[in-house]
Amino acid sequence: MRRPLAWALGLVTMFALVTALPAALQAKSAAPARSCYDCHSDLKKTWAKKFVHEPVAKADCAACHLSHGFQQRLVLKKPAEQLCFDCHADQQKQPTPAHQHEAYAKGQCYGCHDSHASDQPHLVRDGGPATTCFKCHDSSAAEAKLAVQHEPFAKGDCESCHDSHGGANNGLLKAKGEALCAKCHAPAPTEAKHAAISRGGLGCLDCHSAHASSAPKLTRGGTHDPVAKGDCKACHVIENGKTSKRLIATGAALCVSCHPKQADVATRKVPHDPAAKGDCLRCHDAHRGGPAGHLLKANESKLCASCHEKTLAPDKSPVTHAVFKSGDCSSCHDSHGSANEHLARTSDGQMCLSCHPKIAERIKRPKGVHAPAAKLDCAKCHSSHKSSQKGLLTKDESTLCLSCHQDTQKKASGKELHPPFSGGNCSTCHDPHESQHAVLLRAPAGDLCIRCHAQVPRQVKQPVTHDPAAKGDCLRCHGAHGGETKALLSDKPAALCTSCHPAIARKISGPGAHTAAAKGQCESCHTSHGGTEPKLLKAKGGELCKTCHPNVAKDAAHLHAPVQSGDCLSCHDAHGGVAAPSLVKAPEKLCLDCHEANDAKLRAKHSDADLASGKCLACHEAHGSAGPALVSAHTHPGFGPKPDCTRCHTAVGAPAGTNLIAPAKELCLKCHDTAKPKDLDARVHDPVAKGDCASCHSSHASPRKGLLAQPEERLCVQCHAKVE
Repeated sequence: MRRPLAWALGLVTMFALVTALPAALQAKSAAPARSCYDCHSDLKKTWAKKFVHEPVAKADCAACHLSHGFQQRLVLKKPAEQLCFDCHADQQKQPTPAHQHEAYAKGQCYGCHDSHASDQPHLVRDGGPATTCFKCHDSSAAEAKLAVQHEPFAKGDCESCHDSHGGANNGLLKAKGEALCAKCHAPAPTEAKHAAISRGGLGCLDCHSAHASSAPKLTRGGTHDPVAKGDCKACHVIENGKTSKRLIATGAALCVSCHPKQADVATRKVPHDPAAKGDCLRCHDAHRGGPAGHLLKANESKLCASCHEKTLAPDKSPVTHAVFKSGDCSSCHDSHGSANEHLARTSDGQMCLSCHPKIAERIKRPKGVHAPAAKLDCAKCHSSHKSSQKGLLTKDESTLCLSCHQDTQKKASGKELHPPFSGGNCSTCHDPHESQHAVLLRAPAGDLCIRCHAQVPRQVKQPVTHDPAAKGDCLRCHGAHGGETKALLSDKPAALCTSCHPAIARKISGPGAHTAAAKGQCESCHTSHGGTEPKLLKAKGGELCKTCHPNVAKDAAHLHAPVQSGDCLSCHDAHGGVAAPSLVKAPEKLCLDCHEANDAKLRAKHSDADLASGKCLACHEAHGSAGPALVSAHTHPGFGPKPDCTRCHTAVGAPAGTNLIAPAKELCLKCHDTAKPKDLDARVHDPVAKGDCASCHSSHASPRKGLLAQPEERLCVQCHAKVE
């Protein structure tokens, strides 16, 4: 009995839970959803206007927008030009008018309408024409500043005269010509006002501006004076009290009666063809003109282009003359006739100066003016209309400048080139019109150079400075356009430096020249602009020498005193000495500056040999050695700590070359049989054959095996200089 009851209670509990679940879900879904205004609360106030877009009024943002979530990027459901017509499909169903508003045709509804709310009917953007019509019609925006304005135009009520989306008439006018004006200006009163004027069939807009004017009664600016005065008889024949189409004179004869300055047009050297033919109406309207003035039928660029299509045709030239771009052709050309080619107003660049007054002022100076500028020959360098080069140059800078300055290119040929010069950027350093500095430089040479070489000012602030650098005389050492080495030196380094240091010139051409100095590698040891060490050295004495001679006495146990103190110049001249390697004296004399030849102790160590005529370096190392007394590492038997000079010298007198126990060529052969050929085909070295052992070997000691007198590469070339 208990089990069936338990099952029944379980079923009842499960049923209760299942039936309660939808109610719980319904309760959860009934919770209010978040709206856009929860985040965009400020917009709710912004859009509280007289006219609100229906989806906005219903807070139905999703009608137009996709949800952006956390992307913070507002996305329309469709492109704007399609989205509006989802609701305003009736606009598309209407027949396409003959003339459509360009913005409407492109679907740019938002150009005129606010997509959310406005205080203007049809959600037209607030702010009047300034925020709508004038955004595209800038000429109308300019008219809004004139003193006399048409009442609808002044109120910003463009729709009084124009259809907003499209219409049957040009200019989107709601009616043609006089019919439109008659809606506000009844014909009878209008005729009465013009009773004293012979209208001659002229329409309202022939004399009046539709929007605004600086003249009373909206009279068009630029209206032909007789027309403005209603004096038709000034040009037309009056028949039966009415203006006829017949003129009182023909062609140009009529026009020059009031414009006598143009009477000689046909006789000018270069007349404008229509003017020469008396065809004034080719360019001018007899009654009224447009915004361009002078009764021109259209603005100058459009008018001139009707004959000069190629000149005014659009192209891809990146640089256009400002007046050409604005269509102000008459700034440079006389529209009727000229004495100059292409109807130019002046024969030279005088007309250019009216727009370039700063250049005009500069080129008046008595000196320092670029020759073409001084002659007002602007066309020598500049194009008049368009160019592919900045500054309207006729060619790229390099080609243009070198067309006159060929010598500059020749001088720089084969040299390292200054980047601005090689890049054709002459105007980086030179002013193309005028300069009071040498060779048209934009600034004194020193000031100009540091604009790119900013490290030089820091260098010349060092304790020791190179005089030309300190004075900013960069061209004393460097070539402006090209030079030797990457430093653009104005001459070979050695020749350049010795032009100011002639004493060094003699040293580096002598027998003991320092290799680096002889090669003109002055910057191996010296800084060129400024430094901290005397004589512009890159480092102190011995430390500087080690940069090229790191192995000198490197592992020596015993050092020559000057080497130990880093006083290399006690024995060597930095540029060149009387003997190699750059010794200040011949070796035998140099040693005696510190070592007294007659010193008893010193003579005793040398078996009382004559030290005054001795060759110290035949036995001793100049810089350092492994053994004491700087004796070379490799010694001849009988020479060393316990010398036995009698192996080569007689016991009579001090050892010398004069008391050998046998002639030199025989003496060596007592111990060395190298002179004997190994076989009949063997070739014997010439000095060996002659017994001249001393030409290659030292007789006492040497740092090299075999007692070689010099390193092999030096030793061999003494006789075999031409061997490669």
